[in-house]
Amino acid sequence: MPPRRAVRGLPARRSVEEQELPNAPEVQPKGRARQEGVDTSMIREFLRMNPPSFTGSSTSEDPENFVDELKKVFDVIYVANTERVELAAYQLKNVARTWFD
Repeated sequence: MPPRRAVRGLPARRSVEEQELPNAPEVQPKGRARQEGVDTSMIREFLRMNPPSFTGSSTSEDPENFVDELKKVFDVIYVANTERVELAAYQLKNVARTWFD
């Protein structure tokens, strides 16, 4: 497409992409992922799904089942991979939490 011509002494219009804005703040794209930890709304949504917890103190607890169930929850509410560990750690209780820390 050829460049637009100026009309009656007015400068030619430029698209938003062509315009330069000095000292403009950088805009972060909207989304669920944050750079610093898990968003509180994501935590609320995660807890609303009633995720399993893992104590690590009972032989009847299956850690693989715990991980599989958490993966299902993460997939349903679209949790980014970088946030999954933090949310999973939130569900560790008692001995398992001590081990993780």
